[in-house]
Amino acid sequence: VVTRHATVHTQLPTKQAKEVGTALESLTLHLKKLTSSLGITPTRPDQFELMVLVEKPSWEAFRKVMELLHKPRQLGEAWFSAQRLNSYDHFITPHLYETKETLRTRPPSCGATFIVARRQLSMATGWHAPLWLSEGFAAYGDYIVHGMNRWYSTYSGEQVPVGDWMVQA
Repeated sequence: VVTRHATVHTQLPTKQAKEVGTALESLTLHLKKLTSSLGITPTRPDQFELMVLVEKPSWEAFRKVMELLHKPRQLGEAWFSAQRLNSYDHFITPHLYETKETLRTRPPSCGATFIVARRQLSMATGWHAPLWLSEGFAAYGDYIVHGMNRWYSTYSGEQVPVGDWMVQA
C-alpha cells in the first residue's frame, strides 16, 4: 500500500491493507487541516516504509532478515529487547504484527496509525521530541482516526491500559 506519506508492506488481505492506507491518509488530512500545513507530515513513501505483519512467526522471520542485513550497531541498543514486543518503531524499518485475535478486536490500521503518527512527529522535530510527547502524539493519531485508542505502548506488563483512556482522562 502506498500513500502520500508512507509505504506499507503487509501480509494483510487486500481489504484490510486498503483500510490501513485509508487510515494513514485520514491521519495526514487531519494533521494538515489542524496545522494548515504539511510541516508535521514530512515522511514520503520513498523514505518511510512500515512492515505490518500477521502473527509472531512472521515478525520473528522479518527480524532475522534485518539481523542478516544490518550489524548490531546499526540495529541499535533496543533491538534485542524489542523482540518480545509486537511493534517496534525502528529507525530503519518500523514493524509490527497483529494476530487473529487482535484483528477481531480492533481495526488492522490502529498499530500502523500509531507508528506513523509517532514517526511524523519525530521527523518533524528532527528526532528531538521527548518520548512522552511522541507517545502522546501517536495515541492522539490513533484516537482521531479511529475514535478511540486501541493501540498502546506498554512499559510494564502489570499496567496494561483498559478501555478508552482518552475518554477517562
